[in-house]
Amino acid sequence: MPTCGAGTVKLGFSDACESLPGYVTPPTSIKDVFTAVPDSNPQVGPDIVARTLTARINYIITKINEAKTAVTTAISPAYLKNLENSGTGRGQTGSRLSDLKREELSADTAFREAEAAAQASGLQGRKRTLQEFIITFFFIAFLVLTITLMIRSYTILQDWNEAFKILGLMTIVYGCIWGILVRYA
Repeated sequence: MPTCGAGTVKLGFSDACESLPGYVTPPTSIKDVFTAVPDSNPQVGPDIVARTLTARINYIITKINEAKTAVTTAISPAYLKNLENSGTGRGQTGSRLSDLKREELSADTAFREAEAAAQASGLQGRKRTLQEFIITFFFIAFLVLTITLMIRSYTILQDWNEAFKILGLMTIVYGCIWGILVRYA
């Protein structure tokens, strides 16, 4: 049975193929596949468009009906009845679901008991957060900035008093930042 290839469409329930608008007729057959080549001078009129649309719609309806038939035969009421009678149907699914819920509850209980035991023995430390890492990184960078400013001040002025003044000023700024973080964070 030949199949319709590029540039062709099947006509109704027959084995005949028809060229689409813009393709040369008659279609050529290559190994039982009918194809058509693009027409260099296509003529599209309302009757050709209507005939093509009708052919396309019929083809789509045929494919939908084939898919519907395939689905309804695969899952028939007889199949569902055999499934229920074999013990793998709804009754067993409900009992399997309740078994899984019981397993989940027992696993949750075991996890909570193990977690409580680990916290009581002190083996499990407090978890670190990304926010704590960022704050720690900020204060380390602040300390490096303070040391850099002290060294720069000493190298320019050759006076340790100026370097210690910068250390005092940065300590006050550090205390203000710490206070703001403690109060509002």
